[in-house]
Amino acid sequence: EARNLGIWFDSAFAMSNHVSRIVQACYGQLTSLWRIEKKLPKTVKIQLVHTLIHSRLDYGNALLFQLKGKDIDRLQKIQNCATRFVFGSKGWRGVTKMRQELGFLPVKSRIEFKICLLTYKCLNGLTPSYLSDLLSTRKPASRENRLNSDPTWLNRPFKNKLE
Repeated sequence: EARNLGIWFDSAFAMSNHVSRIVQACYGQLTSLWRIEKKLPKTVKIQLVHTLIHSRLDYGNALLFQLKGKDIDRLQKIQNCATRFVFGSKGWRGVTKMRQELGFLPVKSRIEFKICLLTYKCLNGLTPSYLSDLLSTRKPASRENRLNSDPTWLNRPFKNKLE
């Protein structure tokens, strides 16, 4: 087990230990926040959730892209609890509508959005060269069909060991 830039890695790169640490830290923060929940206006609650919860969920989340469902579910439960905190709802009502009202993307979508945003920035020269040099658009062969000649396709800089 090793820690690098606040991300915990195990020997299999499963990331379950990292997820456990995020969950533990976020539940600790939420427990403290629930004690003062009635004294805070909704706008302050939203700011606290962004600062204390979403910042932890989003930090390094691109590494969680191929995370197993149970770990994604654990992170989603954190976000659901944070959403209930903002609305002061302690019951087990559905939080989807509340989350949509706040403009919070589900955890899986947040991870995908972050990767898409980083890819966009790399392709448009909005990132440092050490990142943008990792991506290149595919050069179509002269005899490829129209579908395969789409220049927006990217070369894969790394091969996944699972494939």
